[in-house]
Amino acid sequence: MKKKIIVNSLMLLGLSFFLSLGCLMDGKGALAAGKEVNISVEKNEAVIYTESGKMVPFTSLDQAVSEVGRYPGCTVKVWKDNVNRKSPLKLSGSNYTLDLNGYVLARDRANYADRGEVITIKTGADVKIVDSRPDAAHFFYKDPGGLITKGSSKNSAGGIHIEKNANLTMTGGTIADCRSKYEGAGLRNENGRVWLNGVTIKANICEDNGGGIIHMGGFMVLTDCVIEGNLSKKSGGGMMIKGENVEFHDCTIKNNQAIDDGGGITVRQDKVYIDGGYMTGNHAKHGGGIYVDSYRDINIQGRLIIDGNKGGGNVNENLYLQDGTATSARIYDGGLLPGSRVLIVKSGSSDASYKAVIGASEYEWENGLLAVDEGRGWFGKTSEKKEVFMATAVDRYGWGILLFIVLELIGVVIMFRLTLFRKRAEDKNSEDIN
Repeated sequence: MKKKIIVNSLMLLGLSFFLSLGCLMDGKGALAAGKEVNISVEKNEAVIYTESGKMVPFTSLDQAVSEVGRYPGCTVKVWKDNVNRKSPLKLSGSNYTLDLNGYVLARDRANYADRGEVITIKTGADVKIVDSRPDAAHFFYKDPGGLITKGSSKNSAGGIHIEKNANLTMTGGTIADCRSKYEGAGLRNENGRVWLNGVTIKANICEDNGGGIIHMGGFMVLTDCVIEGNLSKKSGGGMMIKGENVEFHDCTIKNNQAIDDGGGITVRQDKVYIDGGYMTGNHAKHGGGIYVDSYRDINIQGRLIIDGNKGGGNVNENLYLQDGTATSARIYDGGLLPGSRVLIVKSGSSDASYKAVIGASEYEWENGLLAVDEGRGWFGKTSEKKEVFMATAVDRYGWGILLFIVLELIGVVIMFRLTLFRKRAEDKNSEDIN
């Protein structure tokens, strides 16, 4: 009897083994054949979500991104922290999205490794990066949500390196604590087309130009981004602009530092547009906030505050216009809105930089606020701090409101006087009757 039980048990174990092996082989075969499968994904690094909503799990994030061509329009979701990476995650191809999904992508940081960036956007790629869990907490990292970190490169970016003719749209996520001996510690745009929406770039350190970002060419649009606490040991603590076509829309640029010039931003090319935003707490030897080279221009508009940035000797150097021997940096006003405060300082003794404020009507100046650290300004007067400023307390809508209030007050006064007149008349009539 005991022998029979043992034999039956062995047969059952054998059957279970072959069934398990068959399932395993079937799962691998389905994956190899590109079929959609629904199996447990807890132990995988990535999951591809097809357009139909099916899940295809992968034990390797790199394998998942290499398979996107088989699933047009798919989303690759990072499924767990992907740290101590030995090489960059290379994104090529088009028509797919990488979702950081609140997890960490980090390199196994060596001391300025060859191509030590975390992510490479390859030439010709057209990809999107998003973060669907921006509030996810991490045990070893203080920044929540999708995090790109610990890259360290001697010849590329530390965080994201965008090669020529590549397209990247990134929404959400943080690039932090990356280093580069080359230009652009957080993000380097070689000559691609880049849209950053709600991205935070912070605490990156560059031995060269561009502590947070360097833009070499192509174009770049930043909307509601935060560039904070980055360091360049040369120029452009927050961002170095060497190529044309850069737009900022309501971005916050604060507490960045450059050893030479441009604590927040260094501008060495034309077609730079700043539409609203807030810039403060940045520091550099020259141009704590924005440094504009003598042969370049910058365009400002919207509700913009550039204040509280320091140059060498801890003096106010907010929007710094460099005067050259033949040319001077120029500032163009596209319409500052009420509440703006843009302080300007120039390096030389000429007034060319101020007189180059082109395109500003008297109305625009009256309803914005342009303050100058020293020197002369338009329609302004010198304050005790030797700042020149021009502004009014209300805008065109405010004038209408103010007029309405004045008329209301006049009406109240008239009604009060009429009431007094009637009361006196009634009192007089009463006396006559008596």
